[in-house]
Amino acid sequence: MNKELVHQTKFSAGADLTCTEAITIEPNTTKLVKTGYFLDEVLDGVVYMLFARSSIAYKKGLLLMNGVGVIDADYDKEVLVMYRNVTNEPVTLDKDERIAQIVPMNYITGIYKVKDQERSGGFGSTTK
Repeated sequence: MNKELVHQTKFSAGADLTCTEAITIEPNTTKLVKTGYFLDEVLDGVVYMLFARSSIAYKKGLLLMNGVGVIDADYDKEVLVMYRNVTNEPVTLDKDERIAQIVPMNYITGIYKVKDQERSGGFGSTTK
């Protein structure tokens, strides 16, 4: 089942992703948080950027471990959010809590050579 994403306001650049289940992240640890969202289709020239919601960093002390997530249009697994707890206390994200924003962006193609390679994973596993 794929969650439907919606813009919160008329001028929102992205849509909010939510947790599929409550999860607690212990101090100074990193966890992948499930969102229940999968990219619907491969769109040529579109990349999806994953950003932390400012309230998650400010109020909960969680940082998106890789700064900004880059999700290629051919990524077909569940979109996960990699959060690091930089506080000294456990932090819990509640089921259905808005935890990140996903923003589609156009990019320029044809600048670099392309290997004839099909995607075989995610999180740095493209060439494994």
